[in-house]
Formats: sequence, structure tokens, C-alpha cells
Amino acid sequence: VPEAQRGKYGAFASSGSDGTNHLAALAAAGLTHVHILPAFDIATINEDAAERVDIVDPIEDLCAVVSAAQSYCDQFPGQSIADILDSYAGDSSDQQALVELLRGLDSFNWGYDPYHFDAPEGSYSSDPDGTARILEFRQMVMGLNDLGLRTIMDTVYNHTNASGHLSDKSVLDKVVPGYYHRLDSRTGNVLRESCCDDTAAEHAMMGKFIVDSSVHWARAYKVDGFRYDLMAFHPQSTMEAVGDALSALTIADDGVDGSTMYIYGEGWNFGEVGNDARFVQARQDNLAGTGIGSFNDRIRDAVRGGGPFDSGPGHIDNQGFISGLYVDPNGNNAGSADELSSALSAADRIRVSMAGGLADFGFIDASDNLTTGGAIGAGYTADPQEIVNYISSHDNETLWDIAQYKHPFGTSTADRVRAHVVGNAILTLGQGVPFMHAGQEMLRSKSMDRNSFDSGDWFNFVDFTLMDNNFAVGLPPSGDNSASYIEIAQILGLAAASPSPTDMMDAFDRTAEFLQIRNSTELFRLREASDVINRVRYYNTGSEQVPGLIVQGIDGCVDANFTPEYGSVVTVINARPDDQVIDLFGNHSYMLHPVQQASADPALADAFHDASGFNVPARTVAVFVEAQSNANCSFGAAFSDNTAFLTGDFNDNGFYNAMVQVGDTNWYEGTLALDVMADQRYRIQSPDMSAIDCGGPTGGGPFFTPVDAFSTIQCGSGPDQLSLDIASAGKYKFALDTGNSINPSLVIRSQVGTGFPFAAGGCGFADPGNDNTAQFGEEMFLRGNFTGWAADPMWQLLNMGDGTFQSEFELTAGNLVFKIAGADWSPEYGAPAGPMMTGEPQDIPRASGPGTDITYGVAEDNCYNFEAVPSANTLPEDNAPESLELTISVKPLDTGEPTAQPFVRGGFNGWGEGNPLTMVDATRFETTININAGDWDFKIASSDWATVNCGGPQDLGSSMSTSVDGDTTLSCGQNPANLTANFSTGDYKFTIDASNRANPTLTVTPVGGPTSAASKRVGRQSDIRAEASRYNDAETPELQVTGY
Repeated sequence: VPEAQRGKYGAFASSGSDGTNHLAALAAAGLTHVHILPAFDIATINEDAAERVDIVDPIEDLCAVVSAAQSYCDQFPGQSIADILDSYAGDSSDQQALVELLRGLDSFNWGYDPYHFDAPEGSYSSDPDGTARILEFRQMVMGLNDLGLRTIMDTVYNHTNASGHLSDKSVLDKVVPGYYHRLDSRTGNVLRESCCDDTAAEHAMMGKFIVDSSVHWARAYKVDGFRYDLMAFHPQSTMEAVGDALSALTIADDGVDGSTMYIYGEGWNFGEVGNDARFVQARQDNLAGTGIGSFNDRIRDAVRGGGPFDSGPGHIDNQGFISGLYVDPNGNNAGSADELSSALSAADRIRVSMAGGLADFGFIDASDNLTTGGAIGAGYTADPQEIVNYISSHDNETLWDIAQYKHPFGTSTADRVRAHVVGNAILTLGQGVPFMHAGQEMLRSKSMDRNSFDSGDWFNFVDFTLMDNNFAVGLPPSGDNSASYIEIAQILGLAAASPSPTDMMDAFDRTAEFLQIRNSTELFRLREASDVINRVRYYNTGSEQVPGLIVQGIDGCVDANFTPEYGSVVTVINARPDDQVIDLFGNHSYMLHPVQQASADPALADAFHDASGFNVPARTVAVFVEAQSNANCSFGAAFSDNTAFLTGDFNDNGFYNAMVQVGDTNWYEGTLALDVMADQRYRIQSPDMSAIDCGGPTGGGPFFTPVDAFSTIQCGSGPDQLSLDIASAGKYKFALDTGNSINPSLVIRSQVGTGFPFAAGGCGFADPGNDNTAQFGEEMFLRGNFTGWAADPMWQLLNMGDGTFQSEFELTAGNLVFKIAGADWSPEYGAPAGPMMTGEPQDIPRASGPGTDITYGVAEDNCYNFEAVPSANTLPEDNAPESLELTISVKPLDTGEPTAQPFVRGGFNGWGEGNPLTMVDATRFETTININAGDWDFKIASSDWATVNCGGPQDLGSSMSTSVDGDTTLSCGQNPANLTANFSTGDYKFTIDASNRANPTLTVTPVGGPTSAASKRVGRQSDIRAEASRYNDAETPELQVTGY
């Protein structure tokens, strides 16, 4: 850079310099924006160059204004300050002592000291007087644009350098005293929680000033976006107003396309305004849905380790994901259980952050729970653009410096560099907005300085020739670093922590490659939250995961608006000190991303995919891609419109173990009687195997689903099978939370609780003696695989004399394939339009020939009632009905299982046993209760709260709403959720239909009020006749008839 432009706006417009060449290379790789630190008029930099002393000046200039510097003039006459600093040892305290004398006089300061918000800083221009600062600021923006880069301006509207009417640097308080600043509610003093004199954007005109000032910089200086310091000190409404005002700018009217503006800031929640104490803040947890970005400390602390306030041994204690947490313990650690827990937690926070920090992103966490980003406190956004992922910035130690505390001392330089690049890859390959500190791409160091805001050019030096990363240039200034001096002195003397120019170039090249991968692969830049939630998934999760290893897949299926470059991308982040083989997609064909195929990184020669899965070397991030197959996206499953079945080895892959929706929740349940078995393969599917198709992660092989634990499964196109081991025979409940229809949560319970009393007697009833040939002209039989397709009298349908034909049969679990036909196969009925479901009538038309059989899945050994109602329409050739309405229902048999008296127990009766349910018939129980008005919780339960215990889904997390005068499917088992309903004062009939003993149906009806049609159908004709007698007593027989 020409000498006159060094440290000036003009440096960015100086083509061909080392700095602009470096920026151009980053832009070519995929960098899009440069964020400049505050460049408005700064209060703490003297704009008169004659009154400043910089490190390039002779030491005599400093001695002329600082008497304490005289000893340096005596010792180093005629030398520049920089040469004197360079003469000291790398772990010496001499540098910081000299910088301390210089810091108030030099040109360097981060600039978080606002003086005049709307004027460019004069010291960065060739002439602080006149219009040079305006022109040259604009030239800086243009110079960056010419490099292919946009400009982000750092703003500091949350405070000023001074307040009051006496200070020279006070401005706002002299306009309207006491108005523009936030005051302590007790003392009336100006608050200084930011660092300096806080402003009060909650006051209308201060808020308006922020909006107007932001628009001014966009319109007059053509900046492309803004970063807002301590943004949470402003109301959310102010920031939204800024966004609206900037978005309204147009090329035609303002010379700016406001639709491309991006705003983000610090959403930290603290201070007098914390937790929305004075207004709704623009803080992290409030910003979801605003489109405003905020810095993400979750990924920062997980990758780096510890937090921004660590010091001394705490730095070493708190290793990070890239610096060996649990997998490569340093001298202060030992690979303990606590360290493992921290490592798995850190990995979960990184996963969520790489998924755009979305609050609704679902995955299996380190405790084997299906959870979301919001539930574990790692995700808080509603849109990927609302997260700014970063692991280093101007605040705190650089990424290189913080990692030197944490690596084991024996870690080689090469491994330290590789670990650093792993961090950059995590940042670059995540969804959302990645933010990289200047020099992070080339191992920048500040000699361990944690707060270099006024540490001068000596500690903040950046060498764009990549010859020196500025490590070990002296102990950093004591003010913010002395608490760690013992540890820093050891580290600064560590040769392995001082990288060579070759190391710096390697880091730059690898980081540029990850930028190229991101830039060339749109799957790493998903813009919609739904795309992230639908397409991004993680492997190697849960409590049994390999620590230090993150495996992310992104589905590249094709939808109407998006045809990705690849059919799938798998990113393997191996932060471990050893090579890893990940047994995934062995039957697929993946290759390294083309950018990495061309990489000079020798380790990538050992990164490949084969039948064993993905092979990835230590401390390496490898991106694998699969060719685009043009498969259409099939995200999730349509549970609300289709019936899900448990189908697999345990039922010959039949579709007869249906899952039922519990109440109006997202939970679906199905119960199976299972024998001892190992590695039973199964899926959850609809009969068409398309509308609902759920299993294990595609390409991952059989996915094990343990009993009494949560598993996240995958629904969509082509999932793999699920796998199950049963250690003891019994009934098992499969409960599926479909709140996330793409990755629902499955839990298999070994305790199902089905202790309703059983019907007395066996299965079947006597022939009523009516003409069994009536209407058909023939006796009618169930003929199928269980009869050898013969017309067996044991399987005859009997004329009940009321227009229905019925029989009861004792069946064993399995697939029943049959037709209803006469002895000579005329008439013949079969092939319903939909699946034959228990308790649901189906129209059975005339059907003959192959493919017209009726299939019914017998879920468990029991007694089943078959009821056929002939249609009134007949066919002329035989005068027999053209169709039947067939209903198959269950009449439970006494199987020797324990039973108990059920009660309605709730808040309205003190949760006691005063309201027993009376058995009306084989499956129906009733009681009437007088209830006072109110919202009441209740359950259906026996005395022991175990044999019978029915309510909402066990894992619902709240009471399940139950409608009055409507049907509600319940869940029975251990600790179901309470039911809740709103009652008016009066009598209510509680009716239980326990045809499905694990998921009975509850109907609550006001006595004397209307009764829902659904509650009237009970499934078997014997029940209908019982209902008819009760309705006849009420003199409403026609209601009974039309109801059925």
C-alpha cells in the first residue's frame, strides 16, 4: 500500500497491494462482505496527525510528549518505536510497557467511542479537514465493490463517549439534556452498562435518530449493511423500523437497493434493560421471525471451549471441540465422564448452529431424546439468515490464540493448524450467515491479547504477505491479561504454537477451499427454514456417539423450485486425533467434493467412501457428494390423511397393526404382542408404502430402536428399515410423536396397561334360526386362506333377522385373506376401495378373479365379530345385493390377564373412586357424574393407578384436551397425561369403548343434551340392539335408526 494510504480509507482502493490482493482471493473463493469496525467520527483518536505518535515514528517523538518514555530515548536513540518493540523477546513484558505509554497517542483504536454518528472519521482520510473524508470513505466502498465485496459498517448507537453539558465530547446531552441517555431509575445518573454513556433508543427521538442515521449511511455512502453494537440495548421495534426503512430504499430514488441490505448485531441479554425490563429488546430470543441477524455464542463457545470470561487455568481447563475436549485431554484434564458430557453437549450445540440455529430443528440429543434446537437452548431463530455463526471476532482472543491454551503441550504445529482449519470449516459449511475475523483464515494471533481495542498496531498487526501471524510478540497489555500471564508466558515460549509461513499458507488455502465449496454448492446455503428442517439431518448422535465427530447429511432431492447440484452431500467433521470410519451409505456411491479432489491437502488422499462407509483422517473435514438422481422430494409423512401401520418381521410384513391417533394430539400409538426376538426388521407405513413411509436414515442400514428409549426416525422417500430386539415376551406399545413429520420421535414402551375387565363367556353365539339364504338366495360364508377357500359351515354368516348378517370367530394374529361368497361362489364379494380396518365399515362390492381378495390384519389373538349389511340395490342376474357394508370389530376374550374395576378419577371428585364405570357389554363401560362448572383434569384409572390408567400420551408434556359431546381416543399405560375438559354445571355420561384395549375411546355427553353420531356406532349389532332398547325407553327410536 502506498505510504500515504496506509491506515486510510484509500488502502481499500489501492489495487495490487498485498491487502487488496488477499481480499480479492477471498472474494474469488466466495467471501461476500467486509465488515469494517466503526468509521464514524471517533472521540478517542486525534485527527491531527502532527499530534499523534505511531509505532513507525522515532522514539524521540514519544519522549517529547511523555516524560516517562525518556529511558527509551536514552537506550535506543534514533530508533523507531517498532524497532524497539521488535528487539524484545517474544515472551517479554517490555513490549506491553512501551505500548502502554503510546496507546493514548497513536492512530489505533477500534472506534467504539462515538462522537459524531453521521460523519466519517477524519484520521482515516488524507486530510481531516474539508470533504476528503466523505469522498475517500465512498472510494473505500467503491474499492471493495470493485473487488466483488460488499461493505458492512459497524455502528455504535447504544452509547456515546460522554454526556452532560461540561464534556467537550458530549453531543446529545447538549441538544436535549437528559433525553437521549438512559438514566438510572434510582439516582437519575446516566447509566454506563455498555461501557460508556448509554443512549435510550426507547425514547422516540433517539429511536428515530438510529433509523435516520442508518438510512443516511446507506443512501449517502452506499454501505450494504450494518452491524449494531450491543443491539439488545435497543428495542426490537427500533431495529425492525431500521430494517423497514432500509428495505424501502430503491435504486431509482436512493441509488441503493434496500432489498439486499443485511442488518445484524449483538443480542446479548444483560444489564438494566435485561429480560425486557424496560422494553422488548432486540435480543437473541426475541428476534425469531424478524429477519435480523444476531451473533451466535453457542457455536462460539462450543468450538473454542469455555467462555469469554475465562482466565488463567480456566482457559486450559475448558477445552473446545477443535482443541481436544475429551478426545485429546491436556494436562489439566483426563478424559473424565464430565468431559465426555461436555463434549457431547458441545457437539449438539454445533449441530443446531450448523442447522441455522433454528429453534424448531429436530434431532436426537446427547441424552437420546428427540429434541429441538430451542429445547436445548442452542437454537433461537425462525430463519437461517437470523443466525450469525462465528468463532472469533475482534473481541477476546483470536481463534489461534485461544486454542493454544487448550491443546496438549505436545501437540505438533501441523495438528494445531489442522484443528484451526476444522473450526473454519465448521463455520463455513453451516447454514445461516458465517462470520470470520480478519486474519482467521491465516492463523492470526494478537500474542494472546484478549482485548486489543487500544493495544496499538503492535499487537493488532496483520501480515497479508503471510510471513508472520504475529504470535509471541510479547506479553499482551496487562490491564485485561495479567490474570493469565503465567499461562501466557508458557505458551509464548512454545515453539509448536508459532506457525511458519507455510503453515499460514496451508490454512489460507484450506479455508479458501471451504469457501469455494460453500459458494459452489447451494445445499450449504439453504434460504428457507423449511428446507433446513427437511433436508439437513445428523448421524452419529445420542449417548453412544463417537465424541469429536459430527456427520451431517443434506438431501439434494428435487422440488418445484430447486434442483440442487448433487443428490446428497455428507460432511464428516473429524476433530479427533485419530482416523475414523463411519459406517453409512455403504451401498451408495459418494466421492469427495470436486474442490477437495483438487486440493493440495495430503491428508485428503486418505478421505474416501467405499462399502465400509466414509473414511476420514484425523483433524479433517471431508465433504462427500452423490450424483443428482433427480428424485423428487418426499419430505415427511401425511399422518393426518392416512393410516399408519406397524409392518415387519413380527407380522409377516402385513398391514393390520394400525396406529391410532391419541386425542387431537400429534401422537399415534399401536400395541403389539411380541415374543422374544432379536433384530426384527420393520417399518411404519401406509398400505401404499408412499403416503407414510418411515424407517431409519436413508443409506444407514437397519436402524436400531431400543425399548423404553426415544429414537428419531426418518419419514419420506426410501428410508431404511428399523430394527428391534425383544428380551421378554409381552405387549409393547409403539408411540410416535409426529410433530415433526419428517423426523418423528418413536418410543417403544414395555408397559402398556390394558386391564379393563373382560367379557364373560366365549366367542360366538347361537344361530337365531332365521333364513340364512334371505336376500342372497344362498348361504353366505367367509372363504379364505384359513378355510382352504372352502365354504365351511364353521365360517357361515348368520341372518340376525334385522337386516344384518353376523358371526363371531376366534382368530389368531396374522393376515386374513378372504372373500364373502356363496357355496358355489355366487354371489361373490371382495376388494374394498380402502384397507379393512377394525371398527370401520367398508363397502365390499361384487368382485371375482385375481387381485380381488379382502385382506384384514388380525392384530392379536381374540374374538372378532363380522357384520355384513346388504345394500338395497340388487343385480338383475341373481337378484342379490350389489354390495355389502362390512364391519369387523373385536369382542375381547378373557386371556387370564389381571383386570380391575375402572373409575373416572379427577379434580371434580377429588381424584377418588366414587365414580366406578359399569360394564354394559363386552367392550362398553359407563357412568354418570354430576360436575360443577370449570376446567377439570381427570383420568380413567383403577384403584392402583396401574392395572388401568388411561389419559393422554405419556410424553405429551401437558394435559390432553377432551371435548364434551365428542369422541377421544385415549392412551393407556404408565403415567399417561391427564385429560382436561371444560364443563358447565350438570350431569355427564362417561362412556368407554374398550374394543381397542390399549387405546380405548372416551365419549363425554351431557345428560339430556345432544349425542354425537359417532358415539352411537358401537361396532357390533348386539351393541346396536342394546342401544336401541335404551333409546326406545326414551321414546326416540327413529334417532337410533338414522344414527346407524
